[in-house]
Amino acid sequence: MVSVETAYSGVDATVTDAPSPENGANIGIQAMGEAARVAAQELGSCTAEQRDKALRALASSLIERSVSVLSANDADLAAAKTDGIDEHVAERMLLDKARIADMAQAVVNIADLDDPV
Repeated sequence: MVSVETAYSGVDATVTDAPSPENGANIGIQAMGEAARVAAQELGSCTAEQRDKALRALASSLIERSVSVLSANDADLAAAKTDGIDEHVAERMLLDKARIADMAQAVVNIADLDDPV
């Protein structure tokens, strides 16, 4: 497995500050869907190189922000348990450093694919 943090730490790509627990932003599902639609339109007009760079920056960001991702995941799991969520669903929600590394690697694998657009 490639260490995303090592392999792509020098990627020159801008990753905007998305809403997160760190910056106090709280958005709903509808707003996330709208943001995804806008992002999809923007990505559709990018070159393959720009899309690959964005994907590699995303992978790096997952690793770099893993502490805050794990913290947010802990909060999500606590809320899920309070809400009585099924333990099997909670298990699928559970993140750890290995799962985050696997997610980052999967994003790198997508960037490595031939461009379908």
